[in-house]
Amino acid sequence: MRNGFAVFFVTLLLLAALRIGIGFVSVPEGLILPASLLVTALFIALPIVAVFKVASEEWSSKLAAAFLVAGLLVHFGLLLVVRSGMLGEGLLPAVATAIGQSGFFLWCVGLGAMISFLLKDKNLLIPVSIFLVAFDIFLVLTPIGITQQVMQQAPGVLPAVAYNVPMVTSEATGGPARAFGYVGPADFLFMGMFFVALHRFKLRARDTAIWLIPAVLVYLLLILVLPAVPLLVPIGLTVLIVNWREFQMTKEE
Repeated sequence: MRNGFAVFFVTLLLLAALRIGIGFVSVPEGLILPASLLVTALFIALPIVAVFKVASEEWSSKLAAAFLVAGLLVHFGLLLVVRSGMLGEGLLPAVATAIGQSGFFLWCVGLGAMISFLLKDKNLLIPVSIFLVAFDIFLVLTPIGITQQVMQQAPGVLPAVAYNVPMVTSEATGGPARAFGYVGPADFLFMGMFFVALHRFKLRARDTAIWLIPAVLVYLLLILVLPAVPLLVPIGLTVLIVNWREFQMTKEE
């Protein structure tokens, strides 16, 4: 197994193990805040590293499709199994939930890689980044945006399709960890698209990953004042800012 794939799957296993453990561990009240900050940082930073590493591999349409199909089956298949109650309570549903969350990254990266194949020139990253930033702001922050509509009218949809950042508590759940927050699939999907494209066009993929982690973590502080935040804003802007010198625009462009 090549390095990028190895790092990707090992990271997913580590996140799954941490997710299972959090559901069975109680934290003293005085440590809730620092533990929560650490867990949130890990569950945001490690997936970014995983997506960056796996994007460095040689992607093909068949490989991307395999990731997409496998991820959808694992993610939503195990979600249905857990919600059916056939696994009962305790360790089994916790393990199934954790593995299902790993499937989330498989299909997001696969679909992101497929979309990246549509980018035939590195300069296309400029309009794509600007559009995604603006469109995500519209979807998340405006009352008529899809995200706001889903949160208000079908609140159960987001937990079903999104990435779950677990919460540490003073009382162990004895099963799947409670959710602290959710990250929509579009955020990691387009992150995968960007990283695959950055590697393919030999742009500053590593520098982008290095700057993206603190940018996203600082940006997430906005959840203290907003019910939801458009995460494609720091993703798209980081791609543009870090790689700006690599773009060579013609006068017509």
